[in-house]
Formats: sequence, structure tokens, C-alpha cells
Amino acid sequence: MKKSPKKVAEKNDNVRWRPGAEKALKRDEVIKSGSGLNLTQLKMLKMRLTELREEILRSIETKTQHVLRHAIELENTLQGDDAEVAEKQRLSNANLQEMEFLKSRLMLVDRALLKMREGVYGICEETEEPIGFERLHVVPWARFSIKVQEKREIRSREFGRNLSRAE
Repeated sequence: MKKSPKKVAEKNDNVRWRPGAEKALKRDEVIKSGSGLNLTQLKMLKMRLTELREEILRSIETKTQHVLRHAIELENTLQGDDAEVAEKQRLSNANLQEMEFLKSRLMLVDRALLKMREGVYGICEETEEPIGFERLHVVPWARFSIKVQEKREIRSREFGRNLSRAE
């Protein structure tokens, strides 16, 4: 016998959502996780994150094939023209850099999906305030509110390093 999904109450009257729990909600009821997102918004963002994840995985596969192909070509042209060898190495390095970017983006997307499962999606990791649907619609993997993100970017420019990597 399959039990129907229920809300699991936690401290401070927050609610943690389990897969399928949305059936117990009315369509536009605001989720009490503190994010301020309603069920429709949450479903839309989850679908977007899932599609992004699949797209990133396909891109990583494509880039992996390019890197392997360029490695084989580079090995075959090591005896050839220096300019040709240098161009092949440049292409290979560019593909490796793009793969690193895609992997970091994939980690952010996976983190956002995990936060959805845990019931803390849409909450700023620094201030614990709601991030806002508009920001999440543009950057569904966002970890910080727009104000916090702007402060982090200013600090990263001041210190000459990027604190948020792919965000």
C-alpha cells in the first residue's frame, strides 16, 4: 500500500517538501519554505533546471568528443608545421576550458535541484531571504539574492578573483 505524500513539519513552522507532495497543495498556494514561490513557479523552475541539466550533459559529451578528436589530430600532426600544431593545441585548450565551465554550471544546476528536493530552493545562502522569482527565472541556479550577488561581484573585482565562478 502506497502512502500519500505529506508535508513534513520542521522547526519554525517551515515545511519540507517530498516528491509528490505538491498534489496536496492548491495550484497557487505559496510554499512555506520561505522562498515565496508558488507551486506553479516551482514546477516551471524545476522543469527549466532539468532541461538545462540535460543540455549541459549533451554539451559536455560533445566537447569530450572534440577534445578526443583534437588529441588524435594533434598526435598525427606533431611532425607537421609548428603553426598547425599550435592551432590544434589552442583548440584543444579552448575545448577543455569550455568543459570546465560546463562542469561548474552542471554542479550549480545539480545543487539547485537538490535544494528543491530539500525544500530550501529560492532562499539566499547568505541572508536566508527569498531570492525572488524574477531572478530565479533568469538564473535558476542562483544561490544568492541580487543584492548579495552584486556585493560579491564588487568584492571579487576589488580582490581580483571571482567568488562565484560560473554564476
